[in-house]
Amino acid sequence: MRTRMLASLVVLTAAAHAPAAHPGEDVVVAETIQAVEAVVHASPATRVQLSQRSVYLAFLGDTGTGNDRQRRVRDQLLSISRNVSLQSVFLLGDNLYNNGESKHIMPRFVTMYEDVMATGTRFHAGLGNHDVKKCKGAGVVPVPRDHSAYRSASNCWVAEQLARPEFGYPNGYRYYSITSGGTPPLAEVFVLDSNTLSAEGVTGGSDDSQLDWLRNALAGSTAVWKIVAMHHPIYSPRSDRFLWVGRDADDELQALLEPILADRVDVVFQGHNHMYARLEPQNGVRYFVSGAGGQKPYGFHPDPMTIARSDRGKFNHLVVVRVTDQVFEYCVIDDSGATRDGAWFQHGDATDTEFTSGSCPSLEAPGEGRENAAGEAGSRPTA
Repeated sequence: MRTRMLASLVVLTAAAHAPAAHPGEDVVVAETIQAVEAVVHASPATRVQLSQRSVYLAFLGDTGTGNDRQRRVRDQLLSISRNVSLQSVFLLGDNLYNNGESKHIMPRFVTMYEDVMATGTRFHAGLGNHDVKKCKGAGVVPVPRDHSAYRSASNCWVAEQLARPEFGYPNGYRYYSITSGGTPPLAEVFVLDSNTLSAEGVTGGSDDSQLDWLRNALAGSTAVWKIVAMHHPIYSPRSDRFLWVGRDADDELQALLEPILADRVDVVFQGHNHMYARLEPQNGVRYFVSGAGGQKPYGFHPDPMTIARSDRGKFNHLVVVRVTDQVFEYCVIDDSGATRDGAWFQHGDATDTEFTSGSCPSLEAPGEGRENAAGEAGSRPTA
């Protein structure tokens, strides 16, 4: 006989150290939420208890339209946050269309997601090109880590976005990391400001300080799973909409970032392209494009590097992730609540083990049968 027992220990902490006294010192915000699942196998002869930590996170990009598409995806996010202990939501940029105007902060972000925040879920955002569309670089080298990287102007509202606590930019920093899941952390998410990294970006590609920070932060991380969240994709299929104008991956960003990320990061979530795409692992890293959290989606043009989909990723969605000490699980939930993709992998796996089509065991209520919820595709380790 087998009995499943769920014990949940939820600890919410936010530790924000004061701004560093010396340039280059990092500020780490640690948020801990730990769910402990105990699977008890009972028999007349033996009784063995196995347990594991787990953390839930969500990722979505290109949200800030204020339209019905954003609201429908928001409703699915709310449902998830009420069903599981969703610790953090990471926004992949373009949080406020069309130019990052401060007048949109309340209706398109704070009010839009207030019910999700009320469940205890925290938001953390990265800047997209539309968040800084009217901004110019300040011309300061090294490029400052805060809003002063951008020249103050009446049509540049980046300072207001970075200052809003609901957006979750620690100390108003444009790039930062968030740890989750106790000690050592189950996950650390490294949020970048890709607008200042390429030569075509706001600062003309002079943001070496951000690259140095990323190298050092990754080298010092003790997290089981290391995740990068950014707006501009370095790996992405071309979209049908922009097939002949090159809106796909940013080759320059790829040249800058891939040597830092390769074999050091587990997953990269990217926005900008209004689609869902999952790519074949590149140099040990899994890349996702999730840029349809509010914008009208378009499909991708098939290529050998991208996992083929009959829908070509043309749907509004979010990605929910569950990590344990052993397993990284992800499910893609569309704006109607349907699961459009989902799989799991462990460190060292060359490929992902897909869940049964249309199912997301990560979000199912604990109970008998969850161990086999992956069906013929295989079951995840439980400890």
